[in-house]
Amino acid sequence: MPQITFSEKESELFNVRFGRYEGPVFSAADLAAQINALQLDFLRLKISGADEGLIEWLNDAQHPWHLLDIHRYYWLDTQLTPVVLKNNSQLTLIQNTTDKASTMYQIVYDTFSEMPMGFFKHHLIDQYFPVELQRKNVAQYISTHYTGRSNPGKQSWLIAQNGLVIGCGATNFLPNEAYTVYIGLLPEHRKKSLYDDVINLMQHTIQQNGARYITGSARLHNLSSQAVFERQHERYTRHDYVVMLMPMLSMSK
Repeated sequence: MPQITFSEKESELFNVRFGRYEGPVFSAADLAAQINALQLDFLRLKISGADEGLIEWLNDAQHPWHLLDIHRYYWLDTQLTPVVLKNNSQLTLIQNTTDKASTMYQIVYDTFSEMPMGFFKHHLIDQYFPVELQRKNVAQYISTHYTGRSNPGKQSWLIAQNGLVIGCGATNFLPNEAYTVYIGLLPEHRKKSLYDDVINLMQHTIQQNGARYITGSARLHNLSSQAVFERQHERYTRHDYVVMLMPMLSMSK
């Protein structure tokens, strides 16, 4: 049976009992039982492979819920389409290590500005998950967990242009596959046609580290990022729904 994860650190940060689940739909009864067992106030669900039964499943859990976002996933087979590094981008990647964690924290914090919890806002979710704490949460997680300790493993990089740090990226290396979990540019370096070069450089680095398949995601509304993936020969494969289930609100009725 798929398992919900209780997030102790996030629960302390946001002062609620918070859980996460990522995967396909499973028994609504099992979902409700796990929520009760963990005594969750909020549960963030990232549902893959959902069909028209998703809404019925969410309603069967008998708790208020809100759609946070829809993510489109892209996929590239580097054996069929090898990544050729551009020669004129002047970009480099500086691997994050424990001694660079504070710098990485600040860059993630400064770049993570696009509605952290989700595109579809909800005033009650904003109340319990203030944007400032969300940014701190993501910055802390990437800067400390993506430190290049192993390959396959979680790695992150500072992105530099002519030696000046302009952003950062993070990738989770799995056997034969790597998934880009985060890319962010500092506000003053956005809208300068750099994103294509950043994706190209990260794809090439992933390929050089031995991963055959490269996957990434863009929010449904983010047409510019989707266009970049397609220009880099990645193809759309699926979309996932990101939902917040809110047992706290049903208990407070």
